Amino acid sequence: MEWIIINLSVFFTSILSGIFGMGGGTILMGVYGSLLPVVAALVLHGMTQIAANGFRCLIHFKHIRWRIVCFYLPGALLAFLLFRLIAYIPEKSYFLIALGLFPFLGLVIPRVKSLDITRPSIAALCGLLATSSQILVGVSGAVLDVFYLRSSMNRFELVGTKAVTQTFGHFLKLVYYYNLYLQIEGDFILPIWIFPSVV
Repeated sequence: MEWIIINLSVFFTSILSGIFGMGGGTILMGVYGSLLPVVAALVLHGMTQIAANGFRCLIHFKHIRWRIVCFYLPGALLAFLLFRLIAYIPEKSYFLIALGLFPFLGLVIPRVKSLDITRPSIAALCGLLATSSQILVGVSGAVLDVFYLRSSMNRFELVGTKAVTQTFGHFLKLVYYYNLYLQIEGDFILPIWIFPSVV
């Protein structure tokens, strides 16, 4: 029954993201996190989000601002390496509380105009914070919006560039938790057939 719920959740949150351009990934992470062990949920969510954001990359490829991506990636890799050193795994109850509070993060971050992702140092900072957020709670939309919505990019550039950075961040999250999953379980126990059904 839980796999039926998971597949229905993928379908309906995809529609939600398609209509509003946001929110689907966070809700889906909540469903995965409620039904599965945290590490398994984060691995599965990484697969789903790589597919969703990767498709957006293809659609908006000509609008992607690659200069931003180039400065974003070092910050993202630094976050990955720092977490890999401590091998952090969230405890389920704290994880779900943090995930529930996460959408409100954008309300408490000061609306500073200088947090513009088109600036190289800010793009690197965004990569560090967004990837840390993806590892901590599985999602990063609220953090990314703080930086992206302060830029002068048009909506196509914003969606395309954000999709690339999201895809990369979810890939790092997938690699991070997949390795930890194998260390904990000794084998990958999620059924293989679930992966095609959630992408």
